[in-house]
Amino acid sequence: MLFSSVLLVSALQVCTALKVYQGAMDPNVLTWTTAAEYCDKQAMRLCTHTEICANNDPPVIGVLTGDNWVPIGDQYNDWTQVGRSKLCYRHIEHYGQPSWGLSGCDGGSCPYKKIILCCAGVKLDGEYTTYDTARSYCLERGQDLCKYEEICPDGQLDLVNVISGDHWAPIRDLYNNWVEIGDSHGRTCYNHVAQHGFPTWGTTTGECSPWNTDENPCPHKGYVICCPSSDPETLPGPFPYNIYHFILEPTMTWDSARSFCKAQPGRDLCSSDQICPHGIPLLTGVLQGDNWTPIIDSNLQGVHDWVEIGNDAAEARYARRVCYTHFEHYGATAWGDNNTGCGPWSDSQGVCKVKRHVFCCSQKSKQICA
Repeated sequence: MLFSSVLLVSALQVCTALKVYQGAMDPNVLTWTTAAEYCDKQAMRLCTHTEICANNDPPVIGVLTGDNWVPIGDQYNDWTQVGRSKLCYRHIEHYGQPSWGLSGCDGGSCPYKKIILCCAGVKLDGEYTTYDTARSYCLERGQDLCKYEEICPDGQLDLVNVISGDHWAPIRDLYNNWVEIGDSHGRTCYNHVAQHGFPTWGTTTGECSPWNTDENPCPHKGYVICCPSSDPETLPGPFPYNIYHFILEPTMTWDSARSFCKAQPGRDLCSSDQICPHGIPLLTGVLQGDNWTPIIDSNLQGVHDWVEIGNDAAEARYARRVCYTHFEHYGATAWGDNNTGCGPWSDSQGVCKVKRHVFCCSQKSKQICA
């Protein structure tokens, strides 16, 4: 990968109230875009000017010698000075966008750009952010959602700055639990389950009535804070074994779903017993409509199998087939290995909406608790 060959320093934590991580990159490779990509690989984002130079105080990393510009997340191709030369200047404010910010150095050395500062707290599209998609974002980057105590030790916000307004971030302690990282009504660090119960908007996409506005259908969610996870397959979870739920494109196949799970250390597709230990989907409950998820169950024919996690209440004959395995009741699927439509089960646009959900399980712990 590009980043492994050009990084000079990585993940050096700067000890401030705000957690900032410093990396360095070959100046001929470092651009605003490659810096943003580097931070995203760490499940973080480029720090803003205010996070680096709060109130134009000395930068959080200290004052460097000479001319040193770092890319910032306020605007595309914007940079902040962290060296003694014009300390805490924003490049766009004083000089406009730098030509060197989006390219190499034309054979020169570019000594004035080499440092990257990443901050926690990524903002995703709130309308489509759920507890599951947020956790997927972290896991795909080798981390996991933070626990409450990692974000708010002793009830004080630590990993990110307080955001103006009402903003909730999902936490790993309990499925569909969230923590307030905004300043709305003085409730920063409120634990949602403890204060209000499980949020109905935490596992759904679309508008979040009555909190939606004309500009934003879900203005209070979208922030995701990830924490390092050195051994994600054995981390304690709210279930008898570690099971993770993802929503993938409906073009996925059994093979691509398994590859997705196996790309995560120590994980594979779940079995039907892990997903439905007591006849009800453990992690999601019964979903509305016809929904199948791939499973790793073995059969003598070696057929790729799926289990039903939905309930198509519109047709009474399907009402009791929750947790049915497809091969046992209907034989092999015609659509399970097909990355296009699924015949009469496709929607009006030909999209195979009956397959979107994927469950990945830790293979170190397969037992089922009674």
